[in-house]
Amino acid sequence: MAIRYSQRQLDGSIEYYDSREEMEAANPTSTWGEILLMIAGDFNPLLAFWGFIVGVIASVMFFSQFELWETWVRFSGVIITSIIVSYISGRIGNIIFIFGIISIIATVIFFAGKLVWNNL
Repeated sequence: MAIRYSQRQLDGSIEYYDSREEMEAANPTSTWGEILLMIAGDFNPLLAFWGFIVGVIASVMFFSQFELWETWVRFSGVIITSIIVSYISGRIGNIIFIFGIISIIATVIFFAGKLVWNNL
């Protein structure tokens, strides 16, 4: 009787293989870099829009300090900076969103613990 190898997939189905090598070739392991690329692989236009808005506000605040520069130089700096921030936030916005959710959860846990600690 031959040895058969099986592996449960994420959708609940089971795949069967004749050898361990065949099973490992069908399911290669992923590195952290590949996992991050899978998360950030899709361009998110909503996060790119919000990144553009934040980029405009931040760059206007930054470039308003340089009043000796020509107006077109400051305007070009604001537009170029906003486009770069928009592209970056659209590209890796999912990772930024995950870190934001984690930081909000950590803040809630911290203040709940502080509230309980102070009332004991």
